[in-house]
Amino acid sequence: MITDCEKEQIKLRANALDRISTACVVAGVIGPLSTLDGTHGSEWKLFVSTLLYLGAAAAFHHFAIDVLEGFKK
Repeated sequence: MITDCEKEQIKLRANALDRISTACVVAGVIGPLSTLDGTHGSEWKLFVSTLLYLGAAAAFHHFAIDVLEGFKK
């Protein structure tokens, strides 16, 4: 049986991972979009880095969900 303390630790781990996923969205999507200045030639780099950051955000979000699976034990 899981104690209340262990439940809180599980929730804190899941929340931390989910906050990291939010930071990935900000760093990989919102940040680069704010730097666009209309010049051409680096759009593909922006596209690739945005996809990588979105992938990382999705992975961290799913890690958080996996951590919450600890409640089912």
